[in-house]
Amino acid sequence: MENKRAGYTREECCQMLLDAYISLGRYPKKSDFTPEQVGWIKSYLGPWPRALEACGILPDRSAERAEAKKHKRIVSKRKMTQYKLAKQNWKTE
Repeated sequence: MENKRAGYTREECCQMLLDAYISLGRYPKKSDFTPEQVGWIKSYLGPWPRALEACGILPDRSAERAEAKKHKRIVSKRKMTQYKLAKQNWKTE
């Protein structure tokens, strides 16, 4: 009985991305791989941009994303506070 592999390992997925990056001379796209390969890559490494970051193809931007999320939350809270103050002032007039 032949022992068939169920899929790819995390290391093989990273190696596939790195090989494609080197051979294509650009960031690899999902369309550069078979649907099965894309499925395995995303199952191990997450969404496509995060997969490219995990393999060192793209710079890690998690700190930038966290900072942008924090800024967005602060702006939203300020708007809500301004709305509540305006509503309160409107009721007292």
